[in-house]
Amino acid sequence: MKAVVTGTTGFIGWHCAALLARNGYEVTALLRPESRGEPPEGVAVARAGYDSAEALAEAVRGAEAVVHCAGVVRALSLDDYWRANVEAAANLARACREAGVRRFVYMGSLAAGGPSKRDEPRTERMPDRPATYYGLSKLAGELAARRAFPGTTALRPCAVFGPRERDIFTVFDLVARRGLDVRPAGPSPLLSFVYGPDVARAALLALRTERTAGRTYYLSDGGTWEWDDFVDAVADAAGKRPRKVRIPRFFVESAAWFSDLFAALTRRPPKLSREKVFEMGMEAWTCSPARFAADTGFSPRRDLREPVRLTLRWYREQGWLKDR
Repeated sequence: MKAVVTGTTGFIGWHCAALLARNGYEVTALLRPESRGEPPEGVAVARAGYDSAEALAEAVRGAEAVVHCAGVVRALSLDDYWRANVEAAANLARACREAGVRRFVYMGSLAAGGPSKRDEPRTERMPDRPATYYGLSKLAGELAARRAFPGTTALRPCAVFGPRERDIFTVFDLVARRGLDVRPAGPSPLLSFVYGPDVARAALLALRTERTAGRTYYLSDGGTWEWDDFVDAVADAAGKRPRKVRIPRFFVESAAWFSDLFAALTRRPPKLSREKVFEMGMEAWTCSPARFAADTGFSPRRDLREPVRLTLRWYREQGWLKDR
């Protein structure tokens, strides 16, 4: 079966392309013309801008399945999010429908649903209440893809970590290399996590399970964790006892304000933004994978420690992390 995967020079898309290739798919990575990254070994490359209907049509011609993982997690404005996460998804889904693609999987985000209550993980029965521009764009992208390709399967993973991930990597760097546990002061937020390769496995299951067509699913490891639980798992894997540093929220918000101002001047999206600080202020970002498990048999790794250990080992082997 021929499959096209987007976002393969990033994190989840790379794992999706690699897993599909290992499972007998003839995989093509759809890259933007300006992309410089490399897809997994053995994966072909097609290049197309998401604003070009002709180029997209050519890129997906002959494909039976498409997994759309490309997008942005930070941007300077809602317009920027919209172009990358909504218009691109709509254009690609439309090209897939016109080319006769059989299955289309859209990689969304828990942010499309919004934060949860501390004692009630999000499920697909709950109304969507995105709390950020990013979440709004992921929800709109999901809906736009389904309008263009009604059989779209939308996956909404929670906080994803694993080899090649660059944001949660900061925690590994602070704890394993610097011996620091740094976060804003206040209660430890409650979160759901999922291992990156498990998200790729969910995409493969979605492609193989007809009943997932046209449906939306949350993805997590099935547990709910304090943020401090994740830090403890990293510390145990690294053999460290990090020093706890709790930064007053006023200083975090001030840093985010200056970061946004600098980003506006340089036209480069910041890692720490006021939107990100707002996200961190929510009491919980949790979700249940029960619906997807029931439909596909999905069984993710439910213990943080082993996937955290594997992730730390990859960072060290690739030279991302060098202990002091």
